[in-house]
Amino acid sequence: MDGFTILLQIGLAVVLAVAGVGKLLDLAGSQHALRDFGVPDRYAVLGGPTLPVAELLLALGLLVPATARWAALLVGLLFLAFIAGIGWNLRQGRQPACHCFGQIHSEPAGWQTLARNTVLVLATGLVVWRGGLNPVGWLADLSTAGRFGAALGIVILAVTATLAWLLHQLRRQNERILARLEALEVELAADAIAETPPAAPAELVEARTAPAFDLPDQDGRRLTLPSLLSDRLPTLLIFSDPGCGPCNSLLPDVGEWQRRYANTLRVALISRRSLAENLAKSAEHGIALVGLQEGREIDDLYEVNGTPTGILVQPDGTIRHQQALGPGPIRSLVARLLTNAERAQLGQPALPAEEPTWDAEDPFASLPTPIEVGAPAPTLPLRDLAGHFTGLDDYRGREPAVLFVSPSCAFSQRILPDLREWAEEEAGPVLERLIIVTDGAPEEIAAMALPGRVLVDEGFTLGRACGARGTPAALLLDAQGKVAAPLANGTDNVLDLLYEQSEANDGVPAAP
Repeated sequence: MDGFTILLQIGLAVVLAVAGVGKLLDLAGSQHALRDFGVPDRYAVLGGPTLPVAELLLALGLLVPATARWAALLVGLLFLAFIAGIGWNLRQGRQPACHCFGQIHSEPAGWQTLARNTVLVLATGLVVWRGGLNPVGWLADLSTAGRFGAALGIVILAVTATLAWLLHQLRRQNERILARLEALEVELAADAIAETPPAAPAELVEARTAPAFDLPDQDGRRLTLPSLLSDRLPTLLIFSDPGCGPCNSLLPDVGEWQRRYANTLRVALISRRSLAENLAKSAEHGIALVGLQEGREIDDLYEVNGTPTGILVQPDGTIRHQQALGPGPIRSLVARLLTNAERAQLGQPALPAEEPTWDAEDPFASLPTPIEVGAPAPTLPLRDLAGHFTGLDDYRGREPAVLFVSPSCAFSQRILPDLREWAEEEAGPVLERLIIVTDGAPEEIAAMALPGRVLVDEGFTLGRACGARGTPAALLLDAQGKVAAPLANGTDNVLDLLYEQSEANDGVPAAP
């Protein structure tokens, strides 16, 4: 029994040490994870570096006989706190990234994470009950054969854990590659469809009544079109499949849209395959409203030929837009809907249904209206380079500067040397308040070597919502998340705004 307890002490110490080192390698991610779990910003800033240091100290305490019992007790309380936080978020329908092992490994918190922490709590309870044992003394008392066996067991355990981690990373890498390949196939198919002359102008089609349906959902209830339209909200039907890579890449967005915009937009999945497969996917991302068709009967009703496909049903039950084929067009459609809802609340004109076209007599007639000083900034959530969702409303209290660039824009490329020079001069609080919004493929964004926090806006919808008529452009927000100065367009104006912000905030601390 002593040997088993000592192995538990060592195992717990290894887990805490790996978790602590992983978090120290990604302090910004640790702070972001705490915020995602509902920790107030001022505590998340402190907890980001404090938590990994505490984990390392507790790992050391587990290996010292005089402190092992108390360290195990504190570790148990820490895991109970994790369980409480995970359980609370699951009850809210949220699955934030656990960031359990920091830069080494992170995944959405779910029932598996809850079960793992429960097992660890039981392990700490056994160590507390048995008292602090001395791993070094225990090994010294063993015979030569016993020491050899113990060393061999530790090596086998370490090798097994390493191989399991490598296999997990390889599987995730393969999933990303397959998802990318399938996404390319969908995009190519969409391009092929786009080459055929449409029957109506881009995006808009002749209004038709959406076909009614009645499907079982994943909770054993019925999902019908009238029930989705009962609140008189626009309803986005996303035709999906749990075995489709591009569909799976869109699921985190679907969960986020359902949680953030329940009073603005109704989002529902029309899926197929088994209930178990769909439950696993929806539970991972906190998705509700999933209708399960037996085959492709609803796809045929809506003339859907591939997944993922998004179809927007208006509150009156009509379809007035072309299908959105693939993750990118679906995200752009949602972004435009949410942005126009916010612009309507601010009394600003909606973005056009079609892309702006050049008018020789009035070249600025179809361009977005600049957002007014004092107006709240749009809250459209975007992904950062780590895949986490964030919106401009998440930066209240920090007075950020928002810079819009694009890798395909020659003027954006020209500003990069000056931007990097400014970043070198402001390698501190001011730079930490810089948010860069861009589009483009990951490799294009990486090649720009952008400073600050980078958010990806595939359709440039946030830029248009803020009134940007091109790139580069920049917007300064105040502590309440409102526009603090007129939008700066062009290289010189953008640089002037950044340097003015530096002077105005000289010496003011910023939240990371």
